[in-house]
Amino acid sequence: MASGAREMSGVSIRSVTKNYGGGTPNAVADLDLEIPEAEFLCLLGPSGCGKSTTLRMIAGLENLSSGEILIDGVTVDSVEKGIFVRPEDRNMGLVFQNYALWPHMTVEQNIEFGLKIRKIPQPERQRRIGEVASTLGIEQYRRRYPSEISGGQQQRVALARMIAVSPRIILLDEPLSNLDAKLRLDMRAELKRIHSELGSTFIFVTHDQWEAMTLATTIAVMNEGRLQQLGKPEDIYERPANRFVAEFVGTLPINIIEMADDGALKAWMSAYLSHLPVNPSEIASVGLRPQSLDLRPAGAADTPRCAATILDIVPTGGNWIVELDVGGERLLALSGDIDGLATGRQVTFTVDRKHVHLFDSGSSRINVV
Repeated sequence: MASGAREMSGVSIRSVTKNYGGGTPNAVADLDLEIPEAEFLCLLGPSGCGKSTTLRMIAGLENLSSGEILIDGVTVDSVEKGIFVRPEDRNMGLVFQNYALWPHMTVEQNIEFGLKIRKIPQPERQRRIGEVASTLGIEQYRRRYPSEISGGQQQRVALARMIAVSPRIILLDEPLSNLDAKLRLDMRAELKRIHSELGSTFIFVTHDQWEAMTLATTIAVMNEGRLQQLGKPEDIYERPANRFVAEFVGTLPINIIEMADDGALKAWMSAYLSHLPVNPSEIASVGLRPQSLDLRPAGAADTPRCAATILDIVPTGGNWIVELDVGGERLLALSGDIDGLATGRQVTFTVDRKHVHLFDSGSSRINVV
């Protein structure tokens, strides 16, 4: 990596709104977000939620409709103050999904490009190229053209080109989405290592919640242009702020019990909730993650348990997805042991209270003391 003291930087997004006009909804609405220096933040959400627009506004590739963005305490974009710092003057590195390598340049020339623009002396350029190429395992490809290397190698070249110029902030817009599963896994480990070594601020856009959970120190979940929750990966998963976050985050979809519906699931959950210090009238829905369900053969005595019939058992490699029928309602469980379980068999299940997610009529979380 490039030597010398690295200036650290954080990003402040204050009341930022982006609207493209024409009567369309806000792409980003009244966003407040503090990203401390050296953070690895993932902007997570479905397509169209505003995460890439947010990244592009930080980079200076999109103008704000209102609000302001500060880098290391200095305003770089503010409509009200009439301030706009050009993208090339923000000292950021940006990696896109399509890598954007120059096809007529070799790997070495691609890495060198930004250094030339910054008028870095040739000996220093060669030193930096050698360091980043060695670090990212692409030393042997320096004389090749992008068309002569694989997609994973091209991704490493794009990262090397960005890292070589020593940016204070590194922005990544779904950079792993074009890679196969094995390369995605390798590049996740590579990105975590690079972040640890550089100590720069990383802002990473993805719609893949598994990617966000495994990479980020902090996750910002967005939907319809608004921030839904900001927190550590374990908090996002274990204590979702609202029903959207609960349903969006999780390898298997969370089971939702609607308390306005009649049926066996509501009856069991009503009995379950009677043991908790909550007001049942405030609860509109309940979320139960499949892996939190404790399945046992029928006849298990501890209460309150719910009776169910196994509809199907699907292996996933080390675990089994168990599809349950509860009075005509479908539920998913994830089990590491299916001893005594089989399709058509009667079972019972319950869940530990710390894994019960309660939501009010506005879909906000209700905390259980």
